[in-house]
Amino acid sequence: MPKEVLDDVLENCVFLMLGEDAGVRAAFLPAALIGGKSVFAFYEMLYSKTADEQNSMVLHEIAHYVLGHSDRGLSDAEYVKQEEKANALKGQWNRDYKEYLDYVEKRANELVDRGECDDSSLAWDRACQEADERL
Repeated sequence: MPKEVLDDVLENCVFLMLGEDAGVRAAFLPAALIGGKSVFAFYEMLYSKTADEQNSMVLHEIAHYVLGHSDRGLSDAEYVKQEEKANALKGQWNRDYKEYLDYVEKRANELVDRGECDDSSLAWDRACQEADERL
C-alpha cells in the first residue's frame, strides 16, 4: 500500500476489534455515514486466520475506504461491483509489495555476496532504503 494511503488511513480512520462474530468477517463504515472518522470493524475470528488472511481482510477494507465505497442503498449488482473493485486494488497493493520484497531480497543478497555488507540484517536494511528510493 502506498505510504500516502497509509498516512491517510492512520489520520482519518479508527480500527475496532469486536467480540462476537455478527455473521460478517469485517466491515467498513465511511465517515459520511456515521460522522467523524471512518471505522474499520473486525471480529475476533480474525485472530484465528493466518497472517496472509488477516492481511487480505484488512487491505480489502482499506481499499473500500480509498475507493470511497459505501454499501448504503446498494443493489446486489452494485455491491458485487464494489467488492470486485476493492479486491482489484488489494491485489495491486499485494503485487507492489511482492515486487518490493523481491527487489530487497535480491539486493541484500548482492550486497552480502559482494562483501559490501558482512551482516545480512544490515544488508537487508540498506536494500530496504534503496528500494524506498527506487520504487
